[in-house]
Formats: sequence, structure tokens, C-alpha cells
Amino acid sequence: MLRSAKLCAVLLGVLLGSSLLAEGWAGEAPLFVAHRGQSGTAPENTIQAFEEAVAGGARAIETDVRITADGVPILLHDKDVSRVTTGQGNVDNLTLKQIAELQLRRGALQIPDARIPSFADFIQFLSKHPSVQAYVEIKGYRNQRDIDLILSDIGQCSSCNLRLSSFRLGDLAYVRKRNKTIPLDYIVSKINDSEAMVEQMASLGGDTSILAYYKELLANGDTVARLRRAGIKVGAWTVPDRSIADELVAMGVSPIIADKPLAP
Repeated sequence: MLRSAKLCAVLLGVLLGSSLLAEGWAGEAPLFVAHRGQSGTAPENTIQAFEEAVAGGARAIETDVRITADGVPILLHDKDVSRVTTGQGNVDNLTLKQIAELQLRRGALQIPDARIPSFADFIQFLSKHPSVQAYVEIKGYRNQRDIDLILSDIGQCSSCNLRLSSFRLGDLAYVRKRNKTIPLDYIVSKINDSEAMVEQMASLGGDTSILAYYKELLANGDTVARLRRAGIKVGAWTVPDRSIADELVAMGVSPIIADKPLAP
């Protein structure tokens, strides 16, 4: 019975998004982030996907936010709705009402009762799970002031544990002007430890880090080490398997953003 209980605990701990048990790693267990929620079993970036991730033990989840034609933040990765819905068109050309009416699908399979949620829906979900950390990437918007709409929704939840990220450093600088405390992550495809990069990260102030493509980190271990010595935290996206996660963790990389479970 005890052995069975321990096995269940281990299995629970290795579900995507959870912090893997420290005994499975050489050092401190990294933070694993469920990319777009539990997207392997539920439609990506939906409340269902986040609920399944948290039910499976997730401590952190990731999502993407865009702005509709009528100025409402919603959760969607792509600029165009056609990959994940039965509809057509770009988010910034569609109203919230039009987007709410779209039927989600995976390939040719339609998913009944699944809809694209608003960012306000996501904030409400987080308010019920204050221990869950959310990584939110700022995707497309009509103009930079639309970021204020995202910040306004965030301001409705004092208990939400949330970080904002972007590939555009200017987005993060704008967020920092509007909010001095929210944690920020700079997403990069190529990583460097130049003096300019270190100064740019320092200029943001507060809790900041770099999130880089995992292959880029593996190919530039010395750069990662120098960034960490400069006091800059480095995380990885989107890590495909446990062996690669092991390499990254040994380099001091955390969080690890992943699409699927990475069992010890």
C-alpha cells in the first residue's frame, strides 16, 4: 500500500506544469510550465486546458493574449483564427461577439462547447487558483496603449500570481512604466550576453528574466552561464523531452516550458 501511494505521488508530481520532485534532479527541482495549458488532452489556451493542468498538479501555466477589433483581450496564440476554429480572419478584424461564436476544432474534429476565452475569463480562473503562476505572452494588439487593457484586467485580481512576456522589449518597457512591480520575461529566439542586453534587462527593473528557445540555450551554454552570473534568470521554451530538460536544468535554466509531461 505504501509503495503504491508513493508511486501515485511521483506520477502526480511529474504531470506537465508541476514542479518535479527534487529527488529526480541533480539539484533544486525546476519550475515546469504547462504550455497553453494541458494542450495534449484539451483545446489549447482554453479554460478547460488550464483546469486539467491544475487538476493534474500544475504549479504554472502559460498562455497568449491578443486584442479584438473592439478592444477586448482574448486568449489565442495565432493571429488568424483558422487553425483552431471553424472560422476565418485575423483577431484584430473580429469583435469579441464574433470570436465567441466560433467553434473550436483540432484538425477536422470540432470540439463541442469549447470557445476562445477572454482574458478576463482567465483572470477569473486564476483568482480561484492563487497558488498557480501564470506566464502570459503579449501577442498582437492594435496599438501599444492596448497593453493598458491587459493591465486593467490584471488589476481586477490582487491575488493572481502572473508574469507578462513578449518578444518585443518595447512592450515590456511600456508595461514597466505603467506597473512597477509585475514580473517581466523577455522572449528571444537568439540569446546573447552583450553589454547592451544586460543593460536592457537591468533597465526594466524588478523581477525580470529571459525566456529563450531551448536549442539556442543548448548551443550557447557559456552565454547562459555569463547571463546568470550577471544576475539574469534564464528559462526555456518549448522543451520536448526529459533528457533535454536534464541538460537545461544542469545549466541552471528554469522555468522549463513544455507541451507534454517530462517524467523523471
